[in-house]
Amino acid sequence: MNALFGRDIALISTTESLLKLFLAKRLTRNKTLLRLNRIGIDAKEDVTKFGTVETTLDLIQPMHSIVMGIRQQKGDVHLNFGLPITPDEIELASHCDKNDRYQAIRHAVDDRVIEGYRLWKNNYIAYDMVNHSYKYSDLYTPEDVEKFTNYVEQQLDKVEKSLNRSDLRDIFLKIYGNPVLSKEQLMEEKAAAAKQQ
Repeated sequence: MNALFGRDIALISTTESLLKLFLAKRLTRNKTLLRLNRIGIDAKEDVTKFGTVETTLDLIQPMHSIVMGIRQQKGDVHLNFGLPITPDEIELASHCDKNDRYQAIRHAVDDRVIEGYRLWKNNYIAYDMVNHSYKYSDLYTPEDVEKFTNYVEQQLDKVEKSLNRSDLRDIFLKIYGNPVLSKEQLMEEKAAAAKQQ
């Protein structure tokens, strides 16, 4: 696992370097595609599939964003790798009509993402603020609330002044609080399913 993870980081780093060179116009498009092929990105197939070199490079852009996100300063971070979808889940979904099949797969992926959530003090604070409750107040201190509130206000200070600050604050708090709600809902679903068995 560690060797694979190290290889992936090297691949991301190499891809990022190629993107920088391409963007700086030190490489031609063909040389960029050739080098991407050498590191295992099938750019030729993507060009055939999507029609342009620009589209192929656009496919790599999300990887660049991930690398930039990893490198930026952060607070607490939890990285989780969930279990893959099982053959049984795929088999079950295959018996559904097209829309329900996609919904079943999406639900299985969502469950894994939510199971992997690591909730922090800020998530619980935001949940309680949005819901005007003290449900999780035993998980944080008044100092934590003050620190989070100051953080929220500092972030809102960076936003366009003409926008409604109250609406933005609500959105910001929901972004932090919704993972708590999602985790609660998943636990309720699992408890209900366990009762039915």
